[in-house]
Amino acid sequence: MPIYNIKNPPDTANIDISAQYAEEMRKLRCTTFQSKPTTTSEIENIIKTLKPKNSYGYDEISTKLLKISAPFISLPLNYICNKVITKGVFPG
Repeated sequence: MPIYNIKNPPDTANIDISAQYAEEMRKLRCTTFQSKPTTTSEIENIIKTLKPKNSYGYDEISTKLLKISAPFISLPLNYICNKVITKGVFPG
């Protein structure tokens, strides 16, 4: 971390511009965003486009397993996705 003194002041111009820009962006209201509910067929089609791999992430679910289980999980996934859309809250 740099040490600032009178001879080596921080670049406050960039900080002020960034803070001002962030404040302006915060004030904007998104009035044009529209969403529609998903369907189970949309969920299944998205899963079909995934490349079948055995590797997995932190959830330990591979895309290969996801593709195999798509007919069984598309209805619950559809329900969750639609709740996220209507409530605007992602489950934690």
